[in-house]
Amino acid sequence: MLAKTSVRLTMLGTGHAMTTRCYNTCFALAGNADGNYILIDAGGGNQILTRIEAAGLTWPALEAVYLTHAHTDHILGVPWLLRRFAYAPDGARRVIYGHADVLAALHLICRATLGPDFQERVSGAVAYRTVADGDTFRAAGLDLRAFDVQADRMRQFGLEAAWAGGRFVYTGDGRYNAGADSRAVGADWLMGEAFCLERDREFYRPGEKGHGTARDAGLLAARLGAANLVLVHTEDDHLSERRRDYSREAGEVFPGRVHVPDDLETIELS
Repeated sequence: MLAKTSVRLTMLGTGHAMTTRCYNTCFALAGNADGNYILIDAGGGNQILTRIEAAGLTWPALEAVYLTHAHTDHILGVPWLLRRFAYAPDGARRVIYGHADVLAALHLICRATLGPDFQERVSGAVAYRTVADGDTFRAAGLDLRAFDVQADRMRQFGLEAAWAGGRFVYTGDGRYNAGADSRAVGADWLMGEAFCLERDREFYRPGEKGHGTARDAGLLAARLGAANLVLVHTEDDHLSERRRDYSREAGEVFPGRVHVPDDLETIELS
């Protein structure tokens, strides 16, 4: 099992689909002393390449990718990763995990945008693994479990990571329904989306997009009994005040610690 000081969360992006001042929400989890990590989602474009390097993460240490769902701001960074993998000098074979719908969407995108010769090259550098609700696997030194968050719209999976003395749960960026609660109850770290503040609900209309506010995220974390709450997938119109205002709003209904990270910030989870 892992030492309690070894698990790190690095945010590559913290914004929602339409942000321009921060990258779309995606992050790396590392549980190995050697720094190997798994990337959760990839944002919506080739900026994922510069974000990985700006965060101080290395390409040889990128062990696997986990895709939560097929929205553009989560999946369209993957073809750029595939281009990088196809010509990686280390010759390593990476694994891309996802449920059947998101992998089908990825294959469709690749067929439409990458030539057959390039796809053949990618096939030698990448293995695709379909995961179902409750499936477990191991990557980057972490015991991982995929679970269906039962989102209202597009099918979306969350991810649980466990290590000696701790547990991290990511509920994705969609509304997390009660039927999935058992997967996330009592997490040491709960990461959820906060599209905007409650005061700005009428302007951003998060409910129309299947999202919620910082207050909604705080209420969910309190109901699930989390110790720490990490808020991501926000708007970017108030970045200078975001940490203060989002922490304050979620903290009004959640008794634990609230973390509102910036892009490229690392949080020690253990």
